[in-house]
Amino acid sequence: MGRGIKLDTIVTFTTQFASMVGAHIPLVKCIDNLRDDIDDRELKPVLKAIGDELKRGVDFADAISGYPHIFDTVYVNMVGAGMASGKLDMVLRQLSTYLTKRAKTANKVKSALSYPIFMFISMVLIMILMLIFVIPMFEKLFKSSGKELPDATKVAISLSNFLQENWLYLIILLIFAIFLIKIYISTEGGRRNLDLLKIKMPIFGLLNRKSAVSKFIRTFGVLVKSDVPILKSIKLAKSSSANLIIEEAIDRIVEMVERGYGVAEAFKEVGLFPDIVIQMISSGEESGDMDELLISTANYYDDQIDSEIKAIVSLINPISTVIVSLGVVGLLFAVFLPIFKMGETLG
Repeated sequence: MGRGIKLDTIVTFTTQFASMVGAHIPLVKCIDNLRDDIDDRELKPVLKAIGDELKRGVDFADAISGYPHIFDTVYVNMVGAGMASGKLDMVLRQLSTYLTKRAKTANKVKSALSYPIFMFISMVLIMILMLIFVIPMFEKLFKSSGKELPDATKVAISLSNFLQENWLYLIILLIFAIFLIKIYISTEGGRRNLDLLKIKMPIFGLLNRKSAVSKFIRTFGVLVKSDVPILKSIKLAKSSSANLIIEEAIDRIVEMVERGYGVAEAFKEVGLFPDIVIQMISSGEESGDMDELLISTANYYDDQIDSEIKAIVSLINPISTVIVSLGVVGLLFAVFLPIFKMGETLG
């Protein structure tokens, strides 16, 4: 959604807006009231501008389309469909639910990744601090003893000396590497490889794939429920997956449907979507309840994601703790091994 605007703010705005529209308050009055109630500094002037456009007779969907960083294409098209069908309040409520679900799914995946990343960074920082500040203090003691040092201690001292002599170059190299990676993933090829890695990587790959599929089918279902034509719904929902591999598969689906394939048949042909999604789409084509079936499937996937996140966290937390502990213990072993040997000699 918007730069600097929290998704919760958009959800609150949409929910309140739906209630006002449902109470048959004119759109201009709704926007003016919401503008007065909203505290967000970026959204408030946008609502004022939208209200001014509505007063000039501009269609509401057209008015919000001028702010794609706040109201994306899915939002705009659902509002347009709601206004055309006379069900704007219902569509806004669907939008509020959809945005809330989308945020929850994204947050669940992030929470699963955050702990192992935090533990890895902590381990690296602890080891760097020990190499820079702790090892040099013991190095003087080791040299004064005149004893042959164990190989592990020699390695630790060499690493310590390397970091002390080259820390500035290493920081510059790290910044340069991050800069190059950002440039690379900003290219289509780089983004494609990153997105492929996201859905192929061990443990998290399947989770990321299910999350991307869940976001797409939920968006697809909500658009169909809002009376947006199926083919247009597929096109609009494409970007909600936030994964270029999924988006490319959806482009192929669109091409096949335009050539006369059935929707379920096209989804099956690309070979990327699970059987349950294809079965639900096929049933929806036959029964005319595709929107409800798609949203039910998205809910099923969200439940699966929640269960898998709990399983992954329960597995990774102890593993991360063990890895960090082994790293720190390894360095302590390298430091104290010669001291123990010196003690044995003295004894």
